[in-house]
Amino acid sequence: MNEHQKAATLLDVDAEELSFFSVGDPFNPPNTIEGFLCKRSDHRYGALVLFQVNGQEVPPEVIYGTPKQRYPFKMRRGERNYLWPKDIKAIKAYEKLDGTNILAYSYQDAEGNRFITFKTRLTPVVRNGLHASHKDLWKNLLEDRQDISEAAQQASESLSLAFEMYGNMNPLLISYDTPLEAVVIFGVSRKDASVIIPEDLRGVPETARAKPTATLEGTDNFGTLSSFFEKRQRQSEE
Repeated sequence: MNEHQKAATLLDVDAEELSFFSVGDPFNPPNTIEGFLCKRSDHRYGALVLFQVNGQEVPPEVIYGTPKQRYPFKMRRGERNYLWPKDIKAIKAYEKLDGTNILAYSYQDAEGNRFITFKTRLTPVVRNGLHASHKDLWKNLLEDRQDISEAAQQASESLSLAFEMYGNMNPLLISYDTPLEAVVIFGVSRKDASVIIPEDLRGVPETARAKPTATLEGTDNFGTLSSFFEKRQRQSEE
């Protein structure tokens, strides 16, 4: 079984859903990393499987990316059909920021040294492009904001951290007053791609965490859940 097939097996996807990469790590020069990136649009979206670091083989390392977040409904004849899980204990709502997702993750070389680097959703490392200088913007944030740098250092062999980088220096659809900002929106388990809310992330400074804008505790009433969701959505659009 070649590396391409191994990566497909590890992520349980078709080989056609993976793309090969071999790139330098701009945050840990002169390191290079090599492996495959997954394009399936679910919890494996943007996931990496690393096979080589600095030209040396390493045990395959699976790094889940920032997963696609699904709406809790499906449209049927123009109306929403809500599909809430049965074991909900609470809902926490967070502001949907209009920025670039940056994932802090770690990898290990053949000598056992572990490095922390960063990626966007469909790239193995953050880089500059024709229309955006994400690498330069992110490096500036790490240098200027100690809390963001400290938060990124919590990335480990068991946890990655998803940030949202936003502001008028990274323009998208929403215009912000702040030049450049970032917050941790959640953690991503390296074991199963499960999401960990900011409040449960140890070692992440309070100032670097996204804050919940509303909380709904202790209900199994699906009508209440749906009303809560729709109210928060309307408020975010105003």
